[in-house]
Amino acid sequence: SNYGIYSTIIEQAKSIKDLIIHKGLANKIYLVGHSFGGPIVAQAAIELENKIKGAIMVAPAIDPDMEKYFWFGKFAYWKGTKWLTSKALRVSATEKYNHASELELLKKSWVKITSPILHIHGTKDKIVPIGNLDFSAKYFNSKVLKTSSWEGKGHLIPFTERDRLILEIRSFIKENK
Repeated sequence: SNYGIYSTIIEQAKSIKDLIIHKGLANKIYLVGHSFGGPIVAQAAIELENKIKGAIMVAPAIDPDMEKYFWFGKFAYWKGTKWLTSKALRVSATEKYNHASELELLKKSWVKITSPILHIHGTKDKIVPIGNLDFSAKYFNSKVLKTSSWEGKGHLIPFTERDRLILEIRSFIKENK
């Protein structure tokens, strides 16, 4: 984000699209997004009219009904108390609340994705619940969606399971050249 200037999922996806078009990478690139970045790469696939080789969503926060709100986030979002919190926490809370409402508006568009898409999720993710994997199975085109659940793994799998993630991405790319 621009640290206080909220950019929507669609705005961020359009920025990715513009960069890919400007660099001449249409039909040559795979997109990878973790957490809030998952829906952004999915939306970028739509914005690019599926002119990507594939998209990988790692523990994506994509189900609007599964957004988790922590007490301190509410404290940072409420008008009467947000002044007591840091700017970083206020920005994060604003993004969190906007994110859920945007996901609700976008959920019926995910079926438009015809590029291969991989959703990886840890079964012990306490930040973005594993139920997001079921959401993808329901709203994404089953002909292009591949899911992978990682037993006992949490939200930070890009950092805690780096080597395994690299292998899974390489395998996905090999299957979808």
